[in-house]
Amino acid sequence: MGERYLFESQREADIFNTALEMNEELECDDRTYEYADLDEAMELIERSEAEPIRDALARRFDSIEARIARWNEGATTMVDDATRFDGVALRGGDSVVHRFTLVEYNADEVSQSDLREFFEPLLISGSCSDSELSDLRGKGYTLSWEYRGRDGGYIGKIDLVGSC
Repeated sequence: MGERYLFESQREADIFNTALEMNEELECDDRTYEYADLDEAMELIERSEAEPIRDALARRFDSIEARIARWNEGATTMVDDATRFDGVALRGGDSVVHRFTLVEYNADEVSQSDLREFFEPLLISGSCSDSELSDLRGKGYTLSWEYRGRDGGYIGKIDLVGSC
């Protein structure tokens, strides 16, 4: 008999957890409502402008801020023997920056051309095969990978722009 899971995918589990968080935010001890609030809600429903909860959950779960928060839950982690994932940040509203440290090298031991030669082909391939990264590229986000040496010095950055 095979294993059984409550959710079919990690995405479904994450959306469920997001729904629980939203429910906690909406919970309150005071269960009274103003008539104006109820009137406004009814008007939205009558005009078919009320957003279904499923759509609100998906929008919130798939937002860039939610994605970055999920990715940062895994920071600071070794991705391999020589590379540490330090986190992700949103810059300027349209650039997603992944920060890494090459723990076996000082910054002056690795060049920008080394990054391009060794990492760029992997990053292009990986960003197109990963559904979340591919989606961001398709939506016009610039995906950047910044690298630092073990001494904290800046090595360089690789930017990927445009759809896969």
